[in-house]
Amino acid sequence: MSRKLNALKQKNPIQTRISVESENEEKIQLLLYGDIGQYYSWSGISLDGVVSALAGKSADTIEVFINSYGGDMFESIAIKNYLIRRPEKIITYVDGIAASGGSLIAMAGDEIIMPKDAQLMIHNPWTIAAGNADDFRKLADEMDKANTSIQETYLTHFTDTREKLGELLAAESWMTAEEALAYGLATSVTEATEPTEPPDDPVEPPAEPKTNKVNRIAALLNL
Repeated sequence: MSRKLNALKQKNPIQTRISVESENEEKIQLLLYGDIGQYYSWSGISLDGVVSALAGKSADTIEVFINSYGGDMFESIAIKNYLIRRPEKIITYVDGIAASGGSLIAMAGDEIIMPKDAQLMIHNPWTIAAGNADDFRKLADEMDKANTSIQETYLTHFTDTREKLGELLAAESWMTAEEALAYGLATSVTEATEPTEPPDDPVEPPAEPKTNKVNRIAALLNL
């Protein structure tokens, strides 16, 4: 995990949630919030958790709401592929951030919808390892293959060249909704939810009625 992503995660942790928020014949709404994979969190988003949440359920559409800094690459790809295999139309929403593995899951969508204030982040795979020189040479080859895997995932939507995608991955690209849309990594952008603003002329509270001391004493005595 990159330093920037790790710092953001430490400062603003996202509580894990894998839950079906609503369900009817037309659509199922599935929340995927938090870290992905058991390695990053014992209660992280997992393929088993997603399968369990959707077990025995069917609808015309599944809406998947994502807010995640990412996590395990292979778990993310497995969740993405599971959603794609389902018969329902899949619409993914980036509620806040879909970074790293979170952005891989977002690619499951037939539609990928981002509010204007959401972000998508893509980067090359990261890992932590220990060993000798031979171990690290082998690991570098394995990381190259992992990079190919995530490129294939993004290329199902990415509208520019593989070379351009490689540049964006190497640079660890944090994209606004409009930037993701320009590259095909989002299919539509919606307005951010606007906070409720106070009225131009706020209603003044009614003035306290003027009472003399006798009336106030009478009121206190319930007279």
